[in-house]
Amino acid sequence: LSTVLVSSLSNSILNTEFFSGNIEIRACRSLLLTSGSIQLKRLPFMKTGPFAKGRKIPNIMFGIFEFRGLRIAGDVAIMSFQPPNEDKVQCMFYQTSEPARFVGPLTAVVIAAYVEVPKWAIPVTWSGYLPTLPAIQQEEYRKLMGSDGGFSSSMYAAALGYHVQHKIPIGRLQSAERKVSSIISGQQPPQPFSNQVQKFIDLQALAKDLAANDGMFDMLVLHGLWALAFNLVFRKLKLSNIEVTTKNATAFRDAVSRLILYNVTLREVDFSFTNLKGLGDAIGKSWAMNAQPLISRIDFSNCNLTGRDLRGLLPGLARIWCGGTALAESIVFAGNPEIPTATWDLFFQTFVRPSILSFWPSNPPPPPNLAFLQQLDISDTQAVGPGLVKLAEELKGLRILKLSSNGSWAAKILNALSAAKAPLENFVGYNLDNACSQALFAHCT
Repeated sequence: LSTVLVSSLSNSILNTEFFSGNIEIRACRSLLLTSGSIQLKRLPFMKTGPFAKGRKIPNIMFGIFEFRGLRIAGDVAIMSFQPPNEDKVQCMFYQTSEPARFVGPLTAVVIAAYVEVPKWAIPVTWSGYLPTLPAIQQEEYRKLMGSDGGFSSSMYAAALGYHVQHKIPIGRLQSAERKVSSIISGQQPPQPFSNQVQKFIDLQALAKDLAANDGMFDMLVLHGLWALAFNLVFRKLKLSNIEVTTKNATAFRDAVSRLILYNVTLREVDFSFTNLKGLGDAIGKSWAMNAQPLISRIDFSNCNLTGRDLRGLLPGLARIWCGGTALAESIVFAGNPEIPTATWDLFFQTFVRPSILSFWPSNPPPPPNLAFLQQLDISDTQAVGPGLVKLAEELKGLRILKLSSNGSWAAKILNALSAAKAPLENFVGYNLDNACSQALFAHCT
């Protein structure tokens, strides 16, 4: 591995039930901590364990964000972890005469992984005789978690674990951690300052590049969502073209909901061409309960959303933008033709008059400041209607508008933008009538 944060502990005894199988091995291992992962690694001279009955001893590795708990009982440390695609929590027993040698560094890495996260949100339990948890300063975070908040090491742990579990040769993963970092670096847009941290992650592309098969691809996507839930580095997530099937729908819903509930650094999410039908309510509730959501740019284009999904998303987006913690800059819902106009009207009117939404626990907040909304793409939808006309009157900074006409409403929307003096630079309309031409001419003059 490229970065080892603490010395290995050799000649210790590990008794583990690995994954959900029945493998139980007692053998000498080395415990290593890296930025974002925990390893239990076979010593170079060990091929089989004394109680392994001739079986090879696998290297076990899991991401820090899969870590669920630590209990110290005498000279035995019981560590538990939960892969994102597993319902059960797995346990490993690590025996050593000096637990403090790894407990201290382990707690430092865990605290770094969840720095600035409220205590109630940290999914790790501690019990037994443990040292005082260290206070992690901001400058120590990068040292312990790396430039991407431990994400590269965590993804490498997931990939290696899948190879071990399914008995796939790991030769192609020898330098996978460096490969993950390289892929992420290559995804970044040009940056004017070389000292900027990673900001963008295309999870679908990363998982596709690492996966040995479709099953591993699904696992890596789920693991990446879990790892990003408490990540403090990335600002934009792209998760497009993901095939959500009946088999993985529940796990995918839970992983996306968990990400949206806990992440407080993402500014932009792109779910384009991912089938989110039936997931709108879960996503909206998670955003509504987020401690400090900062989402300003959303892309739900071609997500097969229904009217129920849009109504489900509404409380979350209203929570963010109506007197909340962020300003809307880009809203893209193109290619969702199943949502009826009446639902769109409710959606748009909520951002003009939030009091019409019964979601608020007490007094409704003031309407959002929509002067910073620069892009609205609702092409190939039934969104054009009276609700959008009302919204257009508030869009004083809109520069890009894409829509599909529905009777005479498109012309009324353009007239409302003209009255608001919106600096419209790019307009794309489908099925427009002559009234739209006149409204565009009036807007230009």
